[in-house]
Amino acid sequence: MVSCKINGYIIGTVKKCYWTLALLVMVGGLVFSVYALTAAYLSYPIHVSISVHEEQQLVFPAVTICNMSPVKKSAIQEYYLTAASKRRKKRSGITTVILLVFLAAQRS
Repeated sequence: MVSCKINGYIIGTVKKCYWTLALLVMVGGLVFSVYALTAAYLSYPIHVSISVHEEQQLVFPAVTICNMSPVKKSAIQEYYLTAASKRRKKRSGITTVILLVFLAAQRS
């Protein structure tokens, strides 16, 4: 039993030394890589050139407004006109006025 403890202690010490050495080598490699990359980055010269030009006349860009609605305007108008003729007697006066305003707005 005594020899196992001593043997275990020796193996534990060797493992600790191995991992400490491995860690120090890796940290050294990291420091070297960071230094080399920083030196390479800073070795390039920096040139900055700024010039200001004033335009006398600005050209307004062409603007196109597209209707992305999948519903056709003519289909809506046809539906409301057909529905209006079928239900004319069933609806109140305010509904007819709203429908006429909607159709007038769609035509213009």
